[in-house]
This record gives sequence, C-alpha cells and structure tokens, in this order.
Amino acid sequence: MKLLTTIIFLFLIFLQSNAQSISTIDYLGKEFLLYPESQDEKYMNDLTYWKENVIREKYKLDWKQNIDGQWIQFYKNNDSIPAKIFELKKTKLNGEYRQFFENGKIETIENYKNEKIIGLKTSFYKSGKIRDSVIYRLDTAQNGHIFSNKTLLKTFYENGNCKKIQSYDSFGVKNGKWMDFYENGQVKIEQHYTNKNIDLRNSANKNSYGNRIKKFNYFYPNGQIQFSLNYSNDKIDNGLFMEYYSSGQKKISGNLKNGLRDSEWTEYYENGEIKSKGNYSSGSYTVCGVVPFTDFYEYKVGEWSYYFPNGQTKANGIYKLSAKNVGTNCKGGANLNCGTLTKEWTFYENDGKPMTLKNAIKTDLLSNLEILRKRVYDTE
Repeated sequence: MKLLTTIIFLFLIFLQSNAQSISTIDYLGKEFLLYPESQDEKYMNDLTYWKENVIREKYKLDWKQNIDGQWIQFYKNNDSIPAKIFELKKTKLNGEYRQFFENGKIETIENYKNEKIIGLKTSFYKSGKIRDSVIYRLDTAQNGHIFSNKTLLKTFYENGNCKKIQSYDSFGVKNGKWMDFYENGQVKIEQHYTNKNIDLRNSANKNSYGNRIKKFNYFYPNGQIQFSLNYSNDKIDNGLFMEYYSSGQKKISGNLKNGLRDSEWTEYYENGEIKSKGNYSSGSYTVCGVVPFTDFYEYKVGEWSYYFPNGQTKANGIYKLSAKNVGTNCKGGANLNCGTLTKEWTFYENDGKPMTLKNAIKTDLLSNLEILRKRVYDTE
C-alpha cells in the first residue's frame, strides 16, 4: 500500500514538473493569454473542445489549474492578426467573443453567458459592411424544447440594402411581419406570422413555430406583384388565385382548394393569348414514419386544350381518370388517382395543320408531370 501511495505521489510531482506556464502576449496595449493553436490547426473552429482540452493538453495543465481570463488566438500565416478574442470564466465562454478575417477586419461579435449566446450578435463582410444582426435571449425553452433563441434577425446585402427581417416572440416562435428584399431594395416577400393559439407542448407540430396569417405577397425585382395568397391559421384560403408576369400581364388564374389547384385553370402567354386551359383535381396519401401523416397532390383531369402564342390550337383532348401505384416509404406504396392521355387527342402545327400523335409525343407538351406536384405556391 505504501508503495502504491509513493508511486502516485511521484506521478503527481512528475506532472507538475512537466506543466508549462500559460504564455501571454501584448496586443494593442492589453495583455492576453495566448491560445496554444493557430487558426488553421486542428481544433480552430470547435467551440466545444477548445475551452479546456486543447489549452490543458498543449500547456500540460492539470484539471485544477485556473485557465480563466482573456484569450487571443492568431492566424498561423500571419501571427500579428488575431483570429479570435474571447473570455473564459469558470472555464466557460462569458462576455464578448470576437472573430476576425485574415485581413484584420472584424467578422463576428457575439456575447455569451455561461456558454450560451445572448444579446446582440453582429456579423460583417470582409469589406467591413454589416452582414447580419441577430438579437438572442436566454430562457426560450418550453417543455425542454427550444424553438429558436432569436427574437429579431436582420440581414443585409453588401451594398447596405436590407436582405431579410424576421421577428420572434420570447419563446422563439415566429411572430409579426417577415420581409425579404431584393438586392436593389425592392420587397421580394411580405408575410405575417402569429404566436397565438400555438401548442408549445408538441415540438413535432410545425404549428409550434408560428402560424401564417393575413396576406402573403411575392413581388418581382421591379416591384410588380407576382402573386398573393391569403392565409388563415397557417392554411391558404380557398378561392381565386391570380399570378402575373413582371410586366403586369396576367399569367395564371384558377381556383385554389386546400392550397392546391382545383377545377378550371387557365395559363396565358405574356401577349394575352391563352396558353392552356383545363381542370385539376386533387387527392391524398399516407406518408409513413415515426408519426404517419397525410400529404396531398394534384393532377390534370378531363378536357384540356393547349395553344400557340398566335392563338392557334396546339392540342386538345381528355385526361382520363385512372390509378397509378407510386413508391412511398409505406409498404406497398400508394395508389394515386391521375389523368392519363387517351387516343382521342388531336395535335396541330402552329399554322393549324394537324400533327401526328407520334411527333407530338416526342415533345413533353402533354406529359402529366403534375401528378405529385404539391403546394406549388408554398415557399417553404
């Protein structure tokens, strides 16, 4: 027993004798503890590993030795330019954290409290222009799940114009007006979220992340509206849908039902001539998984007509209602309704002369690709 005690005592003395003191360095008139690896070395970006393991390993420190203080890490190829400046308190990130580009300009400024980001985070382009700003807060957990610890996000293009604005409530649930912009400053997307009637008990429920309400607008870079959708409780309202070209000319019109095309739809050329006209129907199928759910699809059915830009008929006929089995993650797949071509179709050249079925089929004009096309106008 005495021998074992002696061995342990000698081993501890050996460790202490091999321990190194932490190097310090003066930067801009302030003394910092020198991080023992350069920016491009093994653990340069691992925030979960660098705090203690690398520092203690490189400096051969025991686990009781204090490593708290202001730390600085430099780039390997230019040891006069800092890569990171951060502070450890009780071995955890606390206070301001700064990260730099190799040109010496600031890349990111963050604030931490016991390893958790809090307050304002600001990121920059290499040019020094602001890239984004995010406000974080603690205590956004609800029933053990954090929806988002952001309360406000603003991102910018390098020319200074705003790129995106997002807002959240105190639990990180989407709430309020969200905006996306083009680089020229024009609004791209305008939408609204609400945090009311949100079931925060179920993190698997997508409605836990905020419900879309009011009007969803999508614009072209020139400011012309492309389309609008009305939302109620995160669902697209049924009714007439209109889409426009960037010139303002009508492009598509038809009826939406449960967010899918339904009944008669008409598509137009930009010169105002009809491009196609016909009916859609929709169906549903089960998606298997830990929690099975129902998904929806749409398909062409009934009489359809297609036209050339000069108004001449291109093709017309009927999509016959039939069934098709498609592979899904459920055993046996799913049997879906779809519309298939019949022999009664007629095809024409742009001068009105009839075209043979063989030549017409060589084009993808009437391939019924919409069979599993879901929520065409949903952006997420």
